[in-house]
Amino acid sequence: MQSLLRRIGQICLIALVLNTTALFAQEEITAVGSGIVAPIVEAAAEASEAAVTVNVSGTDRGLTAFCQGEADLALATRPLSTDEEFNCTIAGVEYLELLAGYNAIALISSADAAYNQCLTSDGLRTLLAPSAQGQVNDWSQVSATNPSSLLSLYIPAETSPIYAALDALVDGVGIRSDVQTTASDDDTISAVSSDPNALGVVSYASAAAAGDSVRALQINADNVGCFSPSLETIEGREYTGADRLFVYVNSASLSKPGLSDLLNAIFSEDAQSTIEALNLAAPSADTTAANQQIITENRLGRSFSRDMDAFTIPANLIGALSVGGSPILNDLLQNVTATFTAQQPGVTLDQSYRGEPEGIRRLCSGELDIAVAYSDLTAEQTESCAANNVTTLPVELGSQVVVLVANAQSDFLTCLTSEQVAAAWSASSADTVTTWNQVSDEFPETPVTLFAPDAGSSTTDLLMFAATGAATPARIDVNLDNDVIYRAAATANVEGGLTYMSWAEYQTVAQSGQEGITLVAIDGGNGCVEPSAETFAAGEYPLVRRAHLLVNRASLARPEVQSLLWFVVSDENYAFISSAGLVGVSFADLEDVRFELQDAFEQAQAEAAQIAAESTPEATDEPTGDADEATPEATEAAE
Repeated sequence: MQSLLRRIGQICLIALVLNTTALFAQEEITAVGSGIVAPIVEAAAEASEAAVTVNVSGTDRGLTAFCQGEADLALATRPLSTDEEFNCTIAGVEYLELLAGYNAIALISSADAAYNQCLTSDGLRTLLAPSAQGQVNDWSQVSATNPSSLLSLYIPAETSPIYAALDALVDGVGIRSDVQTTASDDDTISAVSSDPNALGVVSYASAAAAGDSVRALQINADNVGCFSPSLETIEGREYTGADRLFVYVNSASLSKPGLSDLLNAIFSEDAQSTIEALNLAAPSADTTAANQQIITENRLGRSFSRDMDAFTIPANLIGALSVGGSPILNDLLQNVTATFTAQQPGVTLDQSYRGEPEGIRRLCSGELDIAVAYSDLTAEQTESCAANNVTTLPVELGSQVVVLVANAQSDFLTCLTSEQVAAAWSASSADTVTTWNQVSDEFPETPVTLFAPDAGSSTTDLLMFAATGAATPARIDVNLDNDVIYRAAATANVEGGLTYMSWAEYQTVAQSGQEGITLVAIDGGNGCVEPSAETFAAGEYPLVRRAHLLVNRASLARPEVQSLLWFVVSDENYAFISSAGLVGVSFADLEDVRFELQDAFEQAQAEAAQIAAESTPEATDEPTGDADEATPEATEAAE
């Protein structure tokens, strides 16, 4: 009996030891960093039942500790800096970068506010910077277009996430202190909704939930354009009133029990309601799917912040490059290159826009670094380039689009074929086409009344090229006026009236509230297609001409060529692209264009280095000539 009792006791002791060992083996997951991101992780830990210790130390300290290998997760309201990434590399810390959501704010006004509803970067600085305290008290001081009225500001407490995002939005450190501090978004919304001279700052979620009681103001940062807060504009970087919220994962910690469950809980579709309950903006379905793919594939490095490792234009560049081809981007390139050469006086830039055929010929012969084109290379052009070992990289800048706008009462003008457009506008029609039934038997005998910009307009060239497939001249016996608002109004007043304009100009007309006009659908042979961003992107709308740069890949190894291309597609120069009337490449797309360029730069430099190495004779110990022959250089050295 005693032997049996001893055996039972030994079994119990072994079980106790094993249970204790298992308990200690389940190490807690450590997360350190931002107090804004911490509640997301804590909620996911509760949902997944993962053992997590969260240390709120702030983004800076959290990333420092993470890159020293002291934490499994880093929580941050900004991307890892290049210096921090270097520290991670030195410490042997490899990481996954995941995007948990956005700390997004909205600047709100009452529905009756009369001041400008789009604030520029300068306007925000004038209104909210610490230097504005006691100095800027009237809306007319923020913008000359605002009425003169005393302003009032409602801002959350300095400890709130909303204040942190606002501070990041306004240049400088801190916000003016002579404001009214509110305890909650509801208090701010209540105060602003009843005061037409007030501006308040709340979370994006609260502004969306407030309905029509307040209006969310637009923000125009760096002259990119006026954008309202929405998940689309936040993720597209157009709306700048939002901080990205990151979770960095030490890849060496992925085997820790519970960590996979925790990550799946943070980045699941079910987490959206949890994030929104924290007054934060949840990522889109596409971003959520991207997070899940990063986790599944154990994808290391930057996934959402590649801009931190982006190419940098060197200071004091010296070099020369040449650009030619089609004049379709003349205004854009003249503006961009003038700014570029002013900043880089050591770069000589030769520009000659004599048409696409000549530009392609010179590119393929090695005379040009960059050619402006609207077509792909033909088989003959490709063969010509190949004969000179020239390969090209296309850099897409969008498409030029022209739309026709008709008198809304003229039902027969709701859709025109390309042939009918040419028949109405071609120079040869000036004497023969005076009524619409001369364009088509199905049309009434209504006078043709046309309104156009001045002769030589690039929009006119585009219309005729897109309609006829050639550089066909347009008739000049039309009512000429460069004011697009006037042309739209004149068209609205005349039955059978028709005009044309760029898509950007049409947006201006639409915003003016002009009535009595309608967009004309175009049938290029596949049925009537309405002009819209969707039909442009799908390549369905016929009156479109693509605009891109064709770059000699060998030139991409040179810093001056790299720098000019990077400058053209930089965020700060997007205003040049949008003002040129190009569509199809949005502000959000520029980042992808730059990433593709950066990869091309690196590849070109590697190829150039390889060619240089192959052309250099390898040093050997064997003599290259007769041993008893002395070269002049050797003789001189011996003497």
